Amino acid sequence: MSRRPLTTVVGLALLALLASGCSSQTPATVDAAPVVTEAPPVVETVGPAVPTDAPSPSTEPSPTEEPSPTRSPLPSYDVTAAQRTLADNGYYLGAIDGRRGGAFRSAVMAFQKVHGLGADGVVGPATLKALAAPRTPTLKASSPSNRVEVDLTKQVLYVVKGGAIARILPISSGNGATYRQKDGDKARALTPVGWYK
Repeated sequence: MSRRPLTTVVGLALLALLASGCSSQTPATVDAAPVVTEAPPVVETVGPAVPTDAPSPSTEPSPTEEPSPTRSPLPSYDVTAAQRTLADNGYYLGAIDGRRGGAFRSAVMAFQKVHGLGADGVVGPATLKALAAPRTPTLKASSPSNRVEVDLTKQVLYVVKGGAIARILPISSGNGATYRQKDGDKARALTPVGWYK
């Protein structure tokens, strides 16, 4: 039994008791010691308060969420094979373990930048297609044979050893925006171009 019906029943009983005592034609008399009769106690097990309009909790498993119509579900792919391809091409140095951790996402992002894809670090259909036939980027310089080369257009950094690309990393260079330094001075986010030793 819920609290609301119990309160209503008790309220109606009190109202009936008062009404019957007040409707008498004879004047009421007051005794020195009124007789009080007690109703037997009502024992009720009450759980936590639940709003009456709230749906009761379901023991059924919730239905699987349907993918949003604006975003198609990602394709299934072999993560280990993707890691191996990325490692063979200098993008990935992590363990070939089939896990999509931070190093894997960073490698995917660098690969996407080099291949002109949206760089989100997620292997979607276009990235899978590019992984099937990866391109070797063209370096801007031929010497020195050991160097670091930054491609500001593609936003990647190449570590070059012996004239060949050994590692490719994603970067985020200065975009020319003005910002405040810790001491309050203004500065401009710039990445200078040129050769540096």
